[in-house]
Amino acid sequence: MATQESPIAHGIIVFGRGHAPGHVDRLSGASLVRVERLRTYLAEHADAFAARPATVVFSGGWAGAAGAVAERPADEQREGNLMAAAARDLSLEGAPLTRYAHLEAEIESASTLENAIEVHAGRYFDGMTFDASHPLGLVAHPGHVDRAAYFCGKVFGLDRAAMLPIVAVGGDQLSAGLPEPLMNLVTRLACVGARRPESLRRRERALVRVARTLRRG
Repeated sequence: MATQESPIAHGIIVFGRGHAPGHVDRLSGASLVRVERLRTYLAEHADAFAARPATVVFSGGWAGAAGAVAERPADEQREGNLMAAAARDLSLEGAPLTRYAHLEAEIESASTLENAIEVHAGRYFDGMTFDASHPLGLVAHPGHVDRAAYFCGKVFGLDRAAMLPIVAVGGDQLSAGLPEPLMNLVTRLACVGARRPESLRRRERALVRVARTLRRG
C-alpha cells in the first residue's frame, strides 16, 4: 500500500524570538535557531522548493509586548530584517537560500498576535490558499508554535489542519517571563470569542497585564 506524502508548506512564517539581551543590533539565540530550522526544512524538501520556491516571511519588530525592548529599534535592527539578513547568508546544496525561497520581512509587530495580524495585513501570501494539503508553515519553538497557530487560526481564518508546525528545537526563552504552557492557557482564556484584530489587541493588552502580574508574583 502506498504511503501518503506529508504536505509541504510553500507559505511559511518564521516568528521572531527577540533580540539578544541588551543588544537591539543582534538576534537572540532562539531567533537564530528558528532561522536555521527554516534552512533545514527547505533542505528536507529541496527538490520541491527548487521547482517552486517557498514564500517565507520573517515576522518580528521588537518584543514590546513582553517588555524586553522599551523603544522601537531602527528599521534595520528589527527582528524581521535581522532574520532575513541571517537567512540570506545561508546556503543549501551550494546555492544561496534565495534559490529555494523568496524571503520577506515584516517589521512592525511587537507580539505573537501582531505577527499574525501584520503578516495577514501585508498580503505576503496573496494568491495562495491554505488547507490540509497546502498548509501555512509556522516556524517556532515547542509551545510557542501552539500560540502562533492559535492566533493565525483566528486572524487568517484557518483550521488547525491548514497549519503546519515547523518546530525549532533548543535555545528557546520564556514568553513575557512565563512558561509557554501557562502563556497558552491565559491566551485562550483572554481571547475566547474574539476574532477582529482590534478586539484581539484589546484582549492581548489585558493578557500582558495578567502575565506581568503573574511574573511579579
